[in-house]
Amino acid sequence: MTTNRTIRALLLAIALGLWANVAANWVRPVILEAQGTPDRRSLFIGEQEFWIGMSKNEVDKRLQACCKPLSNEEGAFIEANDNKTLGAVWFKSGRVSGLRRDELRASETEAVALGLKMFRLVSQLGNGSAQITTDTLEATNATLRTITMAFPDGNTLEVWHSQSDAGGARVELKVSRR
Repeated sequence: MTTNRTIRALLLAIALGLWANVAANWVRPVILEAQGTPDRRSLFIGEQEFWIGMSKNEVDKRLQACCKPLSNEEGAFIEANDNKTLGAVWFKSGRVSGLRRDELRASETEAVALGLKMFRLVSQLGNGSAQITTDTLEATNATLRTITMAFPDGNTLEVWHSQSDAGGARVELKVSRR
């Protein structure tokens, strides 16, 4: 029987897989580039807010409460004191040029298989961009949450997460071609 923890891990793996494939950059993270003045495109990492254009000194100060010191000047993984990787930060000219927050790292067999299946389906269906939408349907005895990726050529990939009020839950992948 699949536990709620496994289902949550699967959903997060799905969301990360969707994001990575839509960005067309599975191996490397998307980096927000700083251009001149600091802006407030921020991420919370380890309960601290970081933003593009922030000084390296300010990053170092904010990380002191939760994390190990950064390993180098160009960019580094952000590691909590308990060795958990929380994300990464990149610098250019002493200021933040890119940020990444790590949401999930799962090693359960089902979660890993689902992530690989999502990668393969998106690779087969999508050439280029996709429109991603989400929807929630509340029924009297269950909730259905969907993520829909609609590609310009009419292919669609849907991820369904259904959970009954009795506690049962499942994830389904559905492919349509129009």
